[in-house]
Amino acid sequence: PERGVYFPSVLLTLADAASGVAFVSALGELTAVATLDLRIDYLRPVSVEHPLTVRANCHRHTAEVGFVSCDIRAEGADEAAALVTASFMRRPAKTKAQA
Repeated sequence: PERGVYFPSVLLTLADAASGVAFVSALGELTAVATLDLRIDYLRPVSVEHPLTVRANCHRHTAEVGFVSCDIRAEGADEAAALVTASFMRRPAKTKAQA
């Protein structure tokens, strides 16, 4: 609050949530997923006076793992404040023998 910028953990949490939603959307079914790996590069601070915009894209996925990238920007900004790459997994589908 003293600096007037978003704390990095806010950006990290936002990126994790948006990336997870991108993976679930790519799967086409509502399912629980877990973050395997997440890397965030903070490029510039963002003033708390500006709302944040996040764009996440699942580039590739298998039945169990997905690879996502996203960027976080101040609303209306041309340049990203942070770039993120992440991988997620979901629980494997149960086979008939497991059911």
